[in-house]
Amino acid sequence: MPDLLVFIFRFVVFATFHSILAMQRVQDFLKPRMHRLSGYYRLMYNILAMATFGWTMNAYTNSPVLYQLPGNVRPIGYLVQGGIFTLLCICAAQTGVGDFLGIHQVRGQAVTPVLLTTGCYEKVRHPQYLLAVLFLLCTPTMTARWLALTLLSALYFLIGSISEERRLVEIFGESYRGYQSRVPMFIPGAKKGYHLRGRLR
Repeated sequence: MPDLLVFIFRFVVFATFHSILAMQRVQDFLKPRMHRLSGYYRLMYNILAMATFGWTMNAYTNSPVLYQLPGNVRPIGYLVQGGIFTLLCICAAQTGVGDFLGIHQVRGQAVTPVLLTTGCYEKVRHPQYLLAVLFLLCTPTMTARWLALTLLSALYFLIGSISEERRLVEIFGESYRGYQSRVPMFIPGAKKGYHLRGRLR
């Protein structure tokens, strides 16, 4: 099987497990059966996600280079990526790193859903997805594997955000619908009212 197809297959496996285990109905089914380990669900979910993503990235390691920024421009590319990564960290801090990693759940602390509409979530409803795609696009060296990762990730983020927005409407109702009507999904300044998120933490 061609290396690119192996990479795509592994990404699909990673995305499938990541999505299924994030579903509320799956969590409601598994957590009671985990007994005392139920508080470790989020932590184990993240560990599995990192393991399967590493497995994915271990494929197609010798992919051809499609383009490369000249040596005197490459530092600018890395600087842009650094700025984007900093913004990603700021957004992660706003959503609650402890909740995201599963640390609070392990400690038995209650995690209450909160609709965020300020800060990173004031201009677009999915700032972390947007920033992640921009980070991938701004690489100084674009290989076939990296381009495949960028395109597959963008598609996965789009599908995931649609699913997440439906769940957020169920949780927050009209508050979230109002947020959808005011703030565009991905592109700042784009036409609003496309009802397909805020951020749940």
